[in-house]
Amino acid sequence: MSGEYRFGNIPDHYFLVPPRLVPKNGVEFAKRGFAKIARYDVGLVIDGVGFLRASLEKLSRELGTSDYIKFLGEVLRERLLPLMKRSEAVIVPSVPANGVIEATSLGVLEAMAMGVPVIASAIGGIKEIIVNDSTGFLTPPGEPAAILRAMMAALARDDSARVAVAQNALRRVRDRFGSEAWIRTIQSTYYDITGKPPANIDTLSFPQ
Repeated sequence: MSGEYRFGNIPDHYFLVPPRLVPKNGVEFAKRGFAKIARYDVGLVIDGVGFLRASLEKLSRELGTSDYIKFLGEVLRERLLPLMKRSEAVIVPSVPANGVIEATSLGVLEAMAMGVPVIASAIGGIKEIIVNDSTGFLTPPGEPAAILRAMMAALARDDSARVAVAQNALRRVRDRFGSEAWIRTIQSTYYDITGKPPANIDTLSFPQ
């Protein structure tokens, strides 16, 4: 990437990568995909700390993307959530590393619950959360070209398509991972263990 664009504060259009800077989170692959995006009005914002920061900054220089990528360091959750909400998409590019595979991702669930498109690796529990091209975009782990295609798809979607993805994602989070689903699971487990019927969930109230 080259051009006159320079970061001051966070740009108007950006992708957000929220994980810590460690091997299993695959931040390198998001950066390599972003390097081919060929648009000067879009940035990549990376949240989190970790021992890979120096090598990731070096990679930015090698790819010619330093002017388009902003490392935020450690961001408090109350600041991070609004950043997610404003982003074009949240990217969670997890990969297997040192025998560790991502079990699930709070960042994926939070973004979906806010109606933000998610680009994430089809790995571990993440592939059970996202329905590809319906509630988000799944990519093979460690493939920058696939991440790039998902980025371009997120940018190209018109408002109606984006709203549909957002609504599908929100509905899936509520149905599968919300408070009611969580309590029903606990009730079912309680009944399986004790043989006693749990409290009627319909008498309980939940935050909206």
